[in-house]
Amino acid sequence: MKRVWQFTGLLIGASLFSPSNALAHVIGITIDSFDTPQEVGELGASQVAENGGIILGGFRDLSGNASINNSVSSGSGLMTWDGDDSPFTVDTTGLGGLDLTQDGEATDFEVEILLSDLSGMQLTLNVFDMNSNVSTLSRVFNSAILTPTTELFSFTTFTGTADFTNIGAIQLRVAGPPEIDVQIGSIETFGPHSQGPLPVPESSSSLALLSGAMLLVASRKIRRR
Repeated sequence: MKRVWQFTGLLIGASLFSPSNALAHVIGITIDSFDTPQEVGELGASQVAENGGIILGGFRDLSGNASINNSVSSGSGLMTWDGDDSPFTVDTTGLGGLDLTQDGEATDFEVEILLSDLSGMQLTLNVFDMNSNVSTLSRVFNSAILTPTTELFSFTTFTGTADFTNIGAIQLRVAGPPEIDVQIGSIETFGPHSQGPLPVPESSSSLALLSGAMLLVASRKIRRR
C-alpha cells in the first residue's frame, strides 16, 4: 500500500494568512480616463462634458492636433481640466481648490502612455492654484515607446509656486516631431499609503483557516496497489 498525501488545501489556507497576501493602500484621483470621445473641431478648440468615463471637474477642453476615443491620439495637443468654461481660456479657479496630495498621501501624477511611435515626445504638466500661481514639469522621451508604460511625475520636481493642496486647473500638453503619433490611456494621481498593509479581518481569517482545513481533508488521497 502506497500513500500519497496532497497538501493543496493546506497551502491555500496558509496563503490566505501570509503577510505578502495583504494589499497596500493606494491613494489617487483620476484626472481623466479618456473614455469620453472628443474632437477639436473647426474652431481649433472644444469642450466636452463627462459621459461614460471619468473627467475631473466634469469637463475637458481640447485644442491642437488631437482627438480622443478611449485614448488620446495626438501629434501635438493641449488638454485642460478647469470645470465648465470656454475652451479658449484657463479658469484657474475651475476645480474649486482641489487637494491633489489627498492630505499629503498622493505624491505623483501617473500618466499611462500607450504609444509614441517616434522619439522626441514631450509631455508637459501645468498646475494652477486658486491664486493663479502655476507650477510646471516637462519631460522629453528620447526613445519611441511601442509597449504601454506608466510614467510618474513627482509633485516635488515641479518648478513654480502653485499650492498642490489648493488647485483650480490642470493641463497636459503633448508635443513632438511633426509626424509623431502619441496615444495616452489615462492620467491620475498616485501615492502609496504610509500606514502599510491592510489588516485581515478576524472573521475572515477564521473562515479561511476552516476552509483550508476542509480542503486538506478533501484532497488527501490513499492510492492502493
